Amino acid sequence: MKTTAPPTPSTFLPRALLLAAIFVLAMSIENDFQYRFLNSDQQSYVDMTLGIDQVLRPFTERGNTFLYFGHPTADRSTLARRWYFRSVYDAYPNRVWVADPSIVINDDRDIIHNNFNPEDAWLADHGISALLSFDPDLSRFNAHNVPARSR
Repeated sequence: MKTTAPPTPSTFLPRALLLAAIFVLAMSIENDFQYRFLNSDQQSYVDMTLGIDQVLRPFTERGNTFLYFGHPTADRSTLARRWYFRSVYDAYPNRVWVADPSIVINDDRDIIHNNFNPEDAWLADHGISALLSFDPDLSRFNAHNVPARSR
């Protein structure tokens, strides 16, 4: 009967690392699947995306736009993220801002933490033509056209 030698550290470690990487990848895929498909209604997501496009397009087609979310409730910060990232995509090549341009925005925490209500002078200095100020529940907004600064 042929016996196999127990694994040595030089063979065990690469196998263990490979198994750990496969496990992490599988958990990431499973997490993403749950987020995208099990916890959300696909049709309402599509409807919201189309609605954001239709609402913002008149402002983003004219130039750069600033979104001010105020202080939304915690359950609404995800909605702020959807509004921001969708509008950035839809407005290209124009820009949509929620913070000073030196701030990197990666998620809803970055948006809420760095969002501010800018003055007209700041908006004009940064080439922004419209300011959209949302209610705290993010169900409505007021549009403000920024007057062009005379130079």
